[in-house]
Amino acid sequence: MVSVVVVSYNRKGSLAECLGSLLDQNGNVPYEILVVDQGSTDGSTDLVLEYGKRDKRIRLEVYPYTSASAKRNRGIELAKYDIVAFIDDDSVADPGWVTACAAAFQQDVLMVTGRILPIGSGYHRSVRTSERQRLWGGSFMDRALCWRSGCSTNMALRRSVVEKIGAFDPDIGIGVKGSYGGEDTEYYYRAMLKGVRVLYFPQMLVHHEQSQSYKEYKRKTRVYYYGLAAFVRDKYPYQSSAVAMVLIRLFHSVAMILWHTF
Repeated sequence: MVSVVVVSYNRKGSLAECLGSLLDQNGNVPYEILVVDQGSTDGSTDLVLEYGKRDKRIRLEVYPYTSASAKRNRGIELAKYDIVAFIDDDSVADPGWVTACAAAFQQDVLMVTGRILPIGSGYHRSVRTSERQRLWGGSFMDRALCWRSGCSTNMALRRSVVEKIGAFDPDIGIGVKGSYGGEDTEYYYRAMLKGVRVLYFPQMLVHHEQSQSYKEYKRKTRVYYYGLAAFVRDKYPYQSSAVAMVLIRLFHSVAMILWHTF
């Protein structure tokens, strides 16, 4: 049984596609859909309520906090089931996503991420294309490269992991003034640092919207790097694997920008 949490704000069109994909899941795994909305003004909440009238698996929680991490934490608090899966409102779930999520937790793990493919064209920033299963967190380099283990738009956890490593940090990440994203990477890093392995399970597949211009791609890359550097500076300044993560991520970002430039 799976509780699906969708964090949303003012993306009515994308949200409709996301919810449509979640309602069109195959398999026999029971699941619910909990939309945690910041208080959208574009009709998103009315859309969710209308969907909820037609399908009782859908619930709406209006939670007026800008922090995406705070909204994810709220979703965990309200979830009915032990497995909590996250998908963003600008993503579309594969028809077997929920079934694959449940299958992943048949292994002895507390956190799972999955494959992410792009929706349409654009500049790919958040894709995860590997079709090979991998367990992250057993080495220094796993921690230094933890940002490669997955993204928050396709991840799941057992609620018991919160007791072990804590909830998402509501003071960092998207929606927090002075912060720049990377809250999912911080969570993966914290998990690995405390001995929790993160399973990358490629059968768990979503499609995610990508930057439609190179200018937007560069902006998001720069913003994400700032967020990464900020949480390492504030929370893990003496962890060598965290410092290595920042340096590797910076080199990777520069290399990608140069690759697109030349």
